[in-house]
Amino acid sequence: MQTDLSAIVADDEPALREFLIGKLNIVCPEINNITEAENGIDACKMINEEKPDIAFLDIKMPGISGMDVANLSNEKTMIIFITAYDSFALEAFNNRAVDYILKPVCEERLIQTISRIKKIIVNEKRPLHLKWIKAQHGKTIRVIHVKDVIAFKAEDKYTSIYTAKDIFIIRTPIKSLAKQLDPEIFWHIHRNAIINAHFIKSANSSSTGKYIVKMELMDEPLIISRRYSHLFKQM
Repeated sequence: MQTDLSAIVADDEPALREFLIGKLNIVCPEINNITEAENGIDACKMINEEKPDIAFLDIKMPGISGMDVANLSNEKTMIIFITAYDSFALEAFNNRAVDYILKPVCEERLIQTISRIKKIIVNEKRPLHLKWIKAQHGKTIRVIHVKDVIAFKAEDKYTSIYTAKDIFIIRTPIKSLAKQLDPEIFWHIHRNAIINAHFIKSANSSSTGKYIVKMELMDEPLIISRRYSHLFKQM
């Protein structure tokens, strides 16, 4: 998870702001930038200008309410309502609340909220998988959609891309491709090969005891190293 989270704590009671900030420093050291607001108007302005990752909002505040702050604020900021009133829970979640905490705030409940926030951040920061590849075919550069790739195979100084229609060449190493492709679809079966699981025809052991996989639309079987043989145990 990123280590430079920012937050705003908005409550008209200074003691409550101080208490919450103290607890956040204990349960979530990743939040290293916390600002304070004592009313809804200031909270809304600060959220829109500073765009913090998280906003802890009291619901009943001077100026405008925490609900109004949530509606008027930067949409990327995660909203956590902290209030003494349990009657606003439904309205809170309709106003994109990530969580709703009742006062007095206990450390255990805050830890649950922080855990939920971290999961959301991890999912949002998850890198996008490679979808298109620029590859050489003779003197021509082609753009290939990865769903059309049957297999990648490392050659001497380049990587071959096998598709139903042709074989293309790229300079990207297999190890680097493995980090960019969706691992649920593209299986790294050997240090020199990655296959598209959608094109698997069969997998078994050869007469020499090596594991091999046969791919649709490919004449040449590929060797599966023992390190990756677990991928085929359920087949």
